[in-house]
Amino acid sequence: MKTVEELKQTLNTLKKALVTERDEKKEIAANLESTKARLRHIDEEIEKKVSNIQINQLNILTEKQQENDEELIKAKDRFKSLPKAKPVPQKQSGSARSIQALEQQNEKLKDEYLTLTRENKEDEEKAGKLKQDLEAFNKKLKKNDEELKDINNTYTSKNEEIMKKLDTIAEEYLETAKNITRASEKNTEIEDDLNRITRANKRMQQDVDNLKEFIKTKTELSNRLIESVKSHEAIELSLAKQLLKYKSDLLDANTFHQEFDVKVFSLMIKFKGVLILKKNNEGEYVIEIQYKGKCDTVFVKEVDDVYEHPLKDDRFVLCFKNKTKEIIAEEKLRIVTRIRELMQRCLGINSL
Repeated sequence: MKTVEELKQTLNTLKKALVTERDEKKEIAANLESTKARLRHIDEEIEKKVSNIQINQLNILTEKQQENDEELIKAKDRFKSLPKAKPVPQKQSGSARSIQALEQQNEKLKDEYLTLTRENKEDEEKAGKLKQDLEAFNKKLKKNDEELKDINNTYTSKNEEIMKKLDTIAEEYLETAKNITRASEKNTEIEDDLNRITRANKRMQQDVDNLKEFIKTKTELSNRLIESVKSHEAIELSLAKQLLKYKSDLLDANTFHQEFDVKVFSLMIKFKGVLILKKNNEGEYVIEIQYKGKCDTVFVKEVDDVYEHPLKDDRFVLCFKNKTKEIIAEEKLRIVTRIRELMQRCLGINSL
């Protein structure tokens, strides 16, 4: 149960962390949008003010220039309309002074115009620099926005992974709770089984004690039976040795002769016949197969192998001189065994 509680605490902690992270990202996004809006508003205000300043300066200069031009034209007209007179040295008429004053004023206006033009150019350069700074700031802001989007995507992906892990942990928690319940039920069953086994062990112990007593009473009888079995085994061994000796004597006898009823194939036709195992006049073991008035003789020493047919239960196969011959016989097992004994005799193996 301690593990389950730890899982629940971990699950709650992760959920709280995810909620906090989600709120922080929403707040950052809201602040970013607000900053963008303020920057756009500032940019628009600066452009509007620069434009108004340029327009006002140009209007003022244009009006002053027009006024000066008009005054200059009027002064020239008045000067032309005056009667010609002899020039008076070191004296100037009022019109000449007026023209000179206008020309000076015009020069002054030109200087002011140039100054205003220079200031206007400087303001334009400042506005251009400010605009470049704003563009650079907007680019940086856009880059930060893209980075924030990437971070947001990364956090979203991680959030999804964490939610999947939380779902998995929740499923594991439920499965663990089920396993604990099942284990508790199983533990109760095991305790019941243990009680039953304990009672059964007591009964078995009583049975074992009774059996020990029974075995103890039967030990002497068992020992006598063992001695009797040993005696019978000695008798059987002696009889087996005698039987082997009789078989060996029988095979070694010149009068050895055994016949078996068989069926032989000739041109795909079965014929009844007789298979004879015997010794010939030279004392060699031979196999004679008599059928259809014919007699095929095979020396046992020429036999390569003899075995029961692997697929057909009613016959055996005789292999000799690179030939094979299938023979049907009810006593096929006895025939195969006897031929193998004769083959061993031919090889000098006397143990049958």
